[in-house]
Amino acid sequence: MQQSKLETRRSKSRGKLKALASPFSKLSSKFASEEVDENALFMMAFLYAISTAKPARDELFRVAGEKSNYGFYTEIMNKIYMVGAKWKYGLNKACEFFANEVKNKFFRDFLTRFAQVLSLGEDTESFLQSELQVALTDYVARYERILESLKLLLGIYSTLMSTSTFMVVNIVILAMLWGGEMVSSMIFSAYLGVTFSLLSLILVCYKVFPRDKLLNDMKKYLPEYRTYKLTAVISIASASIAFVSLYKNFPIGFTLILTGVPFIMPGLLARKIEHKVRDVDIHYPVFIRSLGRTLAVVPLLKYAVQALLRTEFGKLTPLIRRLYKRLVSNIERAVAWEYFTFESGSELVNRINEIFSAAMERGGDMMAVGNYLSDISSKLLELRKRRLQISKAFESTTILLHMLAITIAVFISNLVELFSSFLVDIQTVFPITQLPPELIELLTLLLALSLTVLNSLMIKVSQGGAYETYWLSLGILLILTGMVISGLDYFSETFFQSILQPASEIIKI
Repeated sequence: MQQSKLETRRSKSRGKLKALASPFSKLSSKFASEEVDENALFMMAFLYAISTAKPARDELFRVAGEKSNYGFYTEIMNKIYMVGAKWKYGLNKACEFFANEVKNKFFRDFLTRFAQVLSLGEDTESFLQSELQVALTDYVARYERILESLKLLLGIYSTLMSTSTFMVVNIVILAMLWGGEMVSSMIFSAYLGVTFSLLSLILVCYKVFPRDKLLNDMKKYLPEYRTYKLTAVISIASASIAFVSLYKNFPIGFTLILTGVPFIMPGLLARKIEHKVRDVDIHYPVFIRSLGRTLAVVPLLKYAVQALLRTEFGKLTPLIRRLYKRLVSNIERAVAWEYFTFESGSELVNRINEIFSAAMERGGDMMAVGNYLSDISSKLLELRKRRLQISKAFESTTILLHMLAITIAVFISNLVELFSSFLVDIQTVFPITQLPPELIELLTLLLALSLTVLNSLMIKVSQGGAYETYWLSLGILLILTGMVISGLDYFSETFFQSILQPASEIIKI
């Protein structure tokens, strides 16, 4: 009963993903990377893990095509099995034939080399072991190059955000001096240009940076995630109602503060889930290495897990205990292992567990498999940690620059509004145009909202991981933006009025 429920859940999740991805599978394969991506790396690990069980060569391709879940690479392995084994075309010839369909250079060259190994009858395990080592080395080198690009693009974004704000401010000043019927269109054109340029750079960064998926597809069945979803729906509705009801009746700053407060709760819940999953990931490489070594001595999973209960694995320890209880309760090994993956909520655990389980079911060399999977997960976690350090520094810088940009934009807008109304009746070299207060207020609101949304989005793109934590950055920036605008409005009313009132009396005299 438990197995059927779990399989139904997983099949529904995968079915939805395949249905969404199928129209774009051919398109994505045409624009595939020339280097090792994450799916290619895990496919190599899957093939090596299965090869340690010394299966027949057609069985290796069959299992890789049916049991793995690596997108286009799984499709290619399934095609090779169908044509090479079922249609008796020959696995080596099928590898050479379908290698031409692969746009990823690494995997295309791998299939070509694999075809030669199959035709010569060499040992597939040693070949796949060496290919896995090369794939891991290439992936790490590629990721390190992306980290350098990450620093560069984040610096470009910070510069563009600052200069764009100055450009909008200058356009507002020029609109006051030039006047004419095109004032509103000129200001809004500048605003749209700034928004489009920042959004374009964010899309480029999203395309270049790795996704680093943190939560697996079964996260929606976790109790913590269900609480987050309910809170997120309530918070979005509350924020929308607060903005609509307060915008016309209260100052902009106060409206933004109350709009941002509801987003804090779902953001904190998502951040809590993210920290829990990251802690599970940190302890997972040691666990999978230890489990592989134990299974090499004690073939039964129940007794191997029991031996590991003496060791502390952080947030992973309760999951290991529940895994052992299920095994002791005579629940099928595959079902207990699936629940262990599901309860972790981690995509890294999900991917590694699928490979480990496939090798365990077929009697593979668990010590070798555990060592390699531990090395892969350790390398991935190390790279993600370095990325997180870069993104944390960018987050702090962006918050400071955001507050500075809002300060400058609001200060200049208030200054232009006050001076345009003061100098409109005074003879000057340039005819001063009084800008409508409604226009200035609308521009301030749009600029504040767009910068807040875009900066929050860029912070999340730089971090990767769980996208649900976006709400926390959005809520914090909305509250800070509202506080800055409220403070500047109070400063403008007190300071500028104290200057302009004596000046106006002098002019009248």
